[in-house]
Amino acid sequence: MIAKNADASDEERFRAILADTLEKLKTDGISERSINAYLERAEFKFRESAYGSFPKGLDLFRMMLRGWLYGDGDPFRYVRVISIIGELKKRVKEGYFESLIDRLIRSDHSVRLSLLPEPGLAEKEDESLSSQLESFKKSLSTEEFEKIREDYEALNEYIDAPETDEERSCIPVLPRGSISADPEPISNADATVGGVPAVIHEFPSNGIVYARFLFDLSDLSADDLPYLDLLIELLGNCSTSKRSYRDLIDEARITTGGLDFDASVVRKYGSNDYTPYLTVSLRCLFSKVAESFDLLSEIVSDSDVTDKDRIKEILGQTVSSKARDILFSGDELAAIRCLSYTNSSSVFSDMTEGIGSYKVQEALYSDFDRSYDDISSKLSRLYRKVFDKNRLLLSVCAPDDVIPALDPLVSRIVAAMSDSGPVVPQKLAPYGPLNEAFVAATQVQYVAFASDVKSADRRRDGLNLLLSKAASGEILYPEIRVKGGAYGSYCAMASDSAKVLMTSYRDPNLMNTVNVFKSIYEKLLEFRPDGEKLWQLVIGTFSRIDRPTSAYQKMCRSLSCRLTGKTVDDLSAERASILAVTPESFLKAAERLSDVKNGFTLCVIGKGSVIRRNSSLFGSVSDIFK
Repeated sequence: MIAKNADASDEERFRAILADTLEKLKTDGISERSINAYLERAEFKFRESAYGSFPKGLDLFRMMLRGWLYGDGDPFRYVRVISIIGELKKRVKEGYFESLIDRLIRSDHSVRLSLLPEPGLAEKEDESLSSQLESFKKSLSTEEFEKIREDYEALNEYIDAPETDEERSCIPVLPRGSISADPEPISNADATVGGVPAVIHEFPSNGIVYARFLFDLSDLSADDLPYLDLLIELLGNCSTSKRSYRDLIDEARITTGGLDFDASVVRKYGSNDYTPYLTVSLRCLFSKVAESFDLLSEIVSDSDVTDKDRIKEILGQTVSSKARDILFSGDELAAIRCLSYTNSSSVFSDMTEGIGSYKVQEALYSDFDRSYDDISSKLSRLYRKVFDKNRLLLSVCAPDDVIPALDPLVSRIVAAMSDSGPVVPQKLAPYGPLNEAFVAATQVQYVAFASDVKSADRRRDGLNLLLSKAASGEILYPEIRVKGGAYGSYCAMASDSAKVLMTSYRDPNLMNTVNVFKSIYEKLLEFRPDGEKLWQLVIGTFSRIDRPTSAYQKMCRSLSCRLTGKTVDDLSAERASILAVTPESFLKAAERLSDVKNGFTLCVIGKGSVIRRNSSLFGSVSDIFK
């Protein structure tokens, strides 16, 4: 249990609140409905068995190992999830969960930890380390110093040494011809459901109904987007005229297997044109489809998005979560920001989930009482504007006999929406080449580097994906992670992209990393993979493409093809180009990156002293938390 941005003098008060709350829950009891809601959701997730790209069998083996190693040797202990949940449901009325709270209260196995900031601590530690190193260097004899230098050179020679045939033979490799030239099928059938356009996806769903409601947001301005992000966080988490937000959350857990709200951008295949959407994703058992759809109707038509206390609470959580992301997932936010300098669609992402939205929302939260009227007004306007039937496209994956039953349910949802006429798109303007550095209280850097790729028309060519794999694994990994000490790095290019993006994660360096990014073309030419190594790269590339997918993921992939305009023929052509790669065609494709060092953009989140030492790289330097 954590309190962030707290006052150190409130430590004892915080402890007392926790103790009093636990005592009250133990004495008065926990809401049976809330506990059952969690148990219902846990049961649904296990029955759905959607493990993303992680193979289901491996996850079951992992669960079996827990019981085998720590459960009296019973490998099936943690696989019997349904029976365990059934037993827990029986114990709800017996005070079982309250007894667990009593064990928490009486437990000596606890710790109370306070982390207090000290301004200038990083600089003090840097000075101390420099002083220690200088003293150590002075204490060395000439022979000792020379020995260290020789060991360092020997280490670099070891790192740079190419793999031997013996080392390569230790790793099993798929034989040639084992990767299919045919892509996984897509399934998109146009229909009308509840009076709105729909796409039906025919995949086995194990009795589960998957529905996605996509609302076109292409007419929103950049100023709207941070408020849109706050609205998305409020949906399903604020009261309606029928229910409090707590009851609404419990009802969602009881009736659905998941009800999620999100904003995203879909770019047309082979083009810079894009459409942003607010997506409502709903999954439920067919036996609960009526209750689930009615609950969604209640949320999109009757949510109180003006509740001052609830807005402040959700806004505070959102700002806190994004501040954490800046410190722990800064490569993702820096990448979005870096692309937004030249890319309109990335401006949408930056202003809904990135640094741009954080800056706006943090300012609103810091002065909330004065900002509330404006926040409330904009949320109300967006709420009415977004949920309009003219914006809606429905995507459904469900058993065949279920589709007709959805028609009246969708009609009720649509009937509660606005009807303001066609959407008139407007494009967001890129920020321009800002090349920003954001100083944060961190010992490491998150570096994002983007540049144009030669020959913008690359439809049906999968070699960009192969180049990304080669750059990430054969260049960035050894140079930035192994030698540079960063926790990670990657290179990304879509098959039809005119942009290359490279990032580093928790990186102690800055200038060295930028120089590696700038030299990626030359290093790929030096790499010159032979036929065997190239085949390993092909396998690695397809490991990203041909991952295990759930019914829901198959549905999302198919819909993505529909929205982007990507066809099965395009997918087949991309695969064919990867499978047909030769050392010569690889080097030819690498020429696309020959101008990477010219006109690149850069965004960095990192340590103040490192950024200031390399300030010539940036157009602006600012403290991200001020």
